[in-house]
Amino acid sequence: MRVAAALVLCAMAQEGEVYVYKQTDLSTGKPCDERLVVLSCELKNGIACRSPRDIPIVLLFTLPGKQVAKGQSWEYERDFFVTQALGGTALVVPRVRVIGKFTVTEIKESVAEIAGTFSVFEGQERNGEWIPARKAVAAIETQQAVDGRKSLLETGTYGLTGAMRENASVPLGIHVRTSQVKVVRRIERAEKETSVEEAIKKGREWLAKQQQPDGRFPGWAGGYWVVTPVIGSTAMGIMALMHSGMRADDPVIRRAWEFVRAKSATMPREVYDVSLALLALEARYSAGEKSITPEDKGVADKWAAWLVDSQLKPVVPDDGTPSWNAAYLDLANTQYAVMGLQAARRCGYKVPASAWRFILRRFARVPYGGEKAVELALEGRELGVEKGADGWKAEPGSWGYFTLRVRGPGYKEFTGNSPLTCAALAIVKICESELKAMGELDDADRRRAHDALRQGFAWLQTHWSVRAALPEAGSWSVWHLYYLWSLERAATLAGVQKIGGHDWYKEGEAYLLATQHPDGSWNSPADVPTVDTAFALLFLRRPGTATKGDK
Repeated sequence: MRVAAALVLCAMAQEGEVYVYKQTDLSTGKPCDERLVVLSCELKNGIACRSPRDIPIVLLFTLPGKQVAKGQSWEYERDFFVTQALGGTALVVPRVRVIGKFTVTEIKESVAEIAGTFSVFEGQERNGEWIPARKAVAAIETQQAVDGRKSLLETGTYGLTGAMRENASVPLGIHVRTSQVKVVRRIERAEKETSVEEAIKKGREWLAKQQQPDGRFPGWAGGYWVVTPVIGSTAMGIMALMHSGMRADDPVIRRAWEFVRAKSATMPREVYDVSLALLALEARYSAGEKSITPEDKGVADKWAAWLVDSQLKPVVPDDGTPSWNAAYLDLANTQYAVMGLQAARRCGYKVPASAWRFILRRFARVPYGGEKAVELALEGRELGVEKGADGWKAEPGSWGYFTLRVRGPGYKEFTGNSPLTCAALAIVKICESELKAMGELDDADRRRAHDALRQGFAWLQTHWSVRAALPEAGSWSVWHLYYLWSLERAATLAGVQKIGGHDWYKEGEAYLLATQHPDGSWNSPADVPTVDTAFALLFLRRPGTATKGDK
């Protein structure tokens, strides 16, 4: 066997490539449910982390970026979870520092075998400076077999032992320190096995089986989705099943709709519930019956009128954004409310132009910016984003859960994040398109809308990932599949097919196909499988916006 003296190991993957790896739990010898998918852009730009358990994956795909020989070592040091998005929840993973080294143990033919040993340190801020602790909280060991011809990992193993704080599956922001985590896995290249249609079929079948005898689809008992009768999660189930190919006259859909109708008539109204019920009603007609019945039209009008009447107004105009929620200004609630009103309009309800105009003018104000302007690169056959005075040059801007400013001891400025930036983009585009269709969009509002759209898409281009809702392990990172759905909505509504060269659908599809469980379900760190599966199905199906209720 010929032994190579040295190999050059640096990222050289072809643009748009998708690499799939199967995983084996070495402590049991059993294959893991989820496959690992890595995109070529991640090999070039880095893999995002959703929690400390993702750090070993980052290490396995780390290359020296230079020529290496047997016996050669190099140091590694990196801080993870540095930028944390506050606001909405306290689900924020503490910043950690990883220190260690890689060593080339063997080079055979074109394959380099590399071993890594690392320590993980938590820390705390003192006088504005982050100080790592002296004692490590975890240890990581890695073994890589890298094909030098493609600089691509073929096989790898890792062991993670320690006690780190996680954000995964932790309700309402409670930090949990695992007493002693031990994860030992092997990953190896595999072929793509599932098509989109197969994944949708499996997901649809799994979701339908989750329906309860009374017609509901269960949400999270912790209270996020949504209130006790789970109107919102049931409406999500209707939307996902209908857009995934289930007929309106299917018994599953009929039972679910009867549940939504009955509970909506007797329970106190919540924005999520009413908005999603309107989207579910529209889905029943866009995918099934010829025209909306007078009875359902009356229900839609009643729900839509309630949404218009329940909109909150800011007490201090410069410190808040008019939006929807029971007690505070809430961007996510507003996203659903605006989508619900658009669904109602397509079912025949006349939403006043003043409602669209008011919310557009407020959400076109980008709350978080200050980054260096970039050349925005959007592609789409019918692109719904216009150039500005400086062409496609735009300063990245983002949105977060709240827009209120708070001052006081220990204050930290809120920051924007991926899911809610996508939510705001959808809000702005819906309001702009609705006003335009009504002949009520003036030049000033058009400029406001497209300035905001350019800034938001520039932020997504600069902070790109389909693996995680950025910032890494921030307060909204656990709602990962909500992020993918919000990305799909924003990009589809704006006619965007590529963001900064990234085919967002192809990358998201690759991730979802690899992470679907054998039973057909999906779940994110938030661990709400019925809702997560609905989000995944809606992303993969990319529902259109036309409805026969317009007539």
